[in-house]
Amino acid sequence: MSEPGLQSRMLRTYSRQLVTARRLAHIHRIMRAGWPDDEVRNQKEARRRSLVERVAREIIDNLLVTGAENTVAGEIKAELERRVGAPLVFEFPFMEQDLQIFRQSDGTLTRLSPEEVQEVLGSLWLVALDKVDETMI
Repeated sequence: MSEPGLQSRMLRTYSRQLVTARRLAHIHRIMRAGWPDDEVRNQKEARRRSLVERVAREIIDNLLVTGAENTVAGEIKAELERRVGAPLVFEFPFMEQDLQIFRQSDGTLTRLSPEEVQEVLGSLWLVALDKVDETMI
């Protein structure tokens, strides 16, 4: 029928194939779950992103309340105005809670509509995030 050596070789080959299949399955599970280094890197990036957002929020608050008194806030406001295409004035009128934004053109101020205010604030957030992200070590 068959030789004893042939059966032995077949069993060894089959055993190696099983071990290889288990190793490949293990590697695929790790790849789907992400390498430990990827997890550490993702945690670091999440912490950094959180810090960037916190700093950007603080800069925006200062910019809206006190104006562009520091260089980073000034650069953010300049980039925002470049994107909007006109100088902007931010005001919290006395006894009102809502921020008002005015576009300055030819010496006159034009109040932005609520929709325009939302667009400007969205752009301000993106500009601030970019600026803080590029200046943070």
